[in-house]
Amino acid sequence: MSENVATPLPVAPTSKPLFRSRVLIEIITNLLASDAPLKTIILPLEELLHQFENHLLYDLGHTFYEEAVFENPWLTRATEALRQQQAEVETSLYRLRRSSQLGTQTKPSTTDFRKQFEYFIDISSEHEASIQAFMQCMHTLY
Repeated sequence: MSENVATPLPVAPTSKPLFRSRVLIEIITNLLASDAPLKTIILPLEELLHQFENHLLYDLGHTFYEEAVFENPWLTRATEALRQQQAEVETSLYRLRRSSQLGTQTKPSTTDFRKQFEYFIDISSEHEASIQAFMQCMHTLY
């Protein structure tokens, strides 16, 4: 009876904060476009960065990758690429946070800060798409 039980697949990362993250991204983008002072951007930005940190740390922590490779050793190369991509997202996140803390709070954000924000959103989106493609590949093999 137990010999026919399939080994469970690694759990897909949750996308609970995705809707809230999209709303925060839109809010921050609108604030940046309106030349709002940096101090008005900080609160939604910190909430967004906190959500991404939690997602990267808890949903995509090392156990996610380890379980994926354990169950699907042929995906080792793809898993390593995802880890490298995640490291880039984390670095961008910390740079963006640091820039927000170092900027003049009463003035609009600098062009460099805006570029950092756009870059962070771009690579975060790419990483999420890569994770979703990875999960589909992993599940279609069974």
